[in-house]
Amino acid sequence: MRSTQKVRALVAAPSAELESFVSAVRQSGVAVEKLENQGMVVLETEGGAHAELVLRLYAAWQRGERDWLAKLPKQEPEESFSWRELARCSGVLLIALMAIVLYPLLGELGRGEVNALAMSLLIVDVSQGFEVSLSRLAHDQDFWRWLTPAFVHFSWVHVLFNCAALFEFGRRIEISSGTGVLIMLIILIAVLANLVQVAFGVSPLFGGLSGVVYGLVGYVMVRRWLDPLNPHWQMHPAVAGSMLLFLVLFSTGATGVDGVDIAHAAHWGGLIAGALLGLMGGVRRTIPR
Repeated sequence: MRSTQKVRALVAAPSAELESFVSAVRQSGVAVEKLENQGMVVLETEGGAHAELVLRLYAAWQRGERDWLAKLPKQEPEESFSWRELARCSGVLLIALMAIVLYPLLGELGRGEVNALAMSLLIVDVSQGFEVSLSRLAHDQDFWRWLTPAFVHFSWVHVLFNCAALFEFGRRIEISSGTGVLIMLIILIAVLANLVQVAFGVSPLFGGLSGVVYGLVGYVMVRRWLDPLNPHWQMHPAVAGSMLLFLVLFSTGATGVDGVDIAHAAHWGGLIAGALLGLMGGVRRTIPR
């Protein structure tokens, strides 16, 4: 599996010499991306080995050495994520496995049939009524229910899409910050997203990891802004962009899942909660000159 994660190779002041170097390197077959940050030019490559190569070539370029231009072989992108690294994503895999294993045990919840297991996981005990409000949650004091709707899904498409998105964004956090941080984020985001849905929703029949996923999207986007040179936060803009596009489309109310309304408030609540938690992670790093 190939990755498009970028690694910083060089930070330098803009100049005609630097422009000529970038052009020469690209023509020689090495993929270099040029960015601007705070008046400086940042060169990024696909993988740490390529970053080291570009740094050495720029030093040679400044010394006036050009003989490497004709001899430089074309480089293949470095694989920065492999199946061997799945061991570093145990938290993501555990959460996804829980959701997948639970789904077939919930019965026909997507058709409105609530069995005993589903009843124990929904935001309120629907056997005592379908009223859902923050005051009822405070009165019932079934605090586990504030979290467990995240593991209630309504179709295989629902659960598998959520697990795939959870892996894409969650693994970045877990590899960068550890399993403990990831699990704590998932718990906090799930609770906050569920409470927002209760505050704005009308039915207790909602659930899924979507609110958590959007929280992780918000967290990663903010961490990317705070620490733009950390390779764990790098991704193609279309990845997060498509998630946000789906969020806006779903929020129009024109879509649903097997007759069950999508928990739009939980999605937005998760996104905002994740972004705020990301901001709590530190101050913005500047690129050294």
